[in-house]
Amino acid sequence: MTTPTCRYASCTNAHYAAGACRRHREQEIHGGPVSTHTVGDVQHLMRRIIDHYPTAREAIKTVGISYESYYRIMRSDTRATLKTPTYRRIIAAARNLDGAPAEKTTGITRAEVAAYALTTEGQAFIAECLAPKQVAA
Repeated sequence: MTTPTCRYASCTNAHYAAGACRRHREQEIHGGPVSTHTVGDVQHLMRRIIDHYPTAREAIKTVGISYESYYRIMRSDTRATLKTPTYRRIIAAARNLDGAPAEKTTGITRAEVAAYALTTEGQAFIAECLAPKQVAA
């Protein structure tokens, strides 16, 4: 026997009452907006936005969503629903992308640090860092 699902098209949650899942039924009763936008609708757009900025932090700040929303979107569950304002912000940010994606800078590798530490300049830098600090009186 199969469990009936919510009557909203993009929702696959189990039926609760009046043909809707618990979340959609609560939204209907309390007059809130019924969100039918899913993570899968915007996940590819969010990836494009993230690729456009040097860091994810910068992209999240520019889009105007919370880190929690970002992590929910980037998880693999594409059936999760989004609030309409979050959906609209991502759509607007994706439309406003211009130019080529930003080049991501990579950090210095451990091998590079180790090689630098063996040079005379690196050893002088290490000695300077380890020297006691002079406190002005």
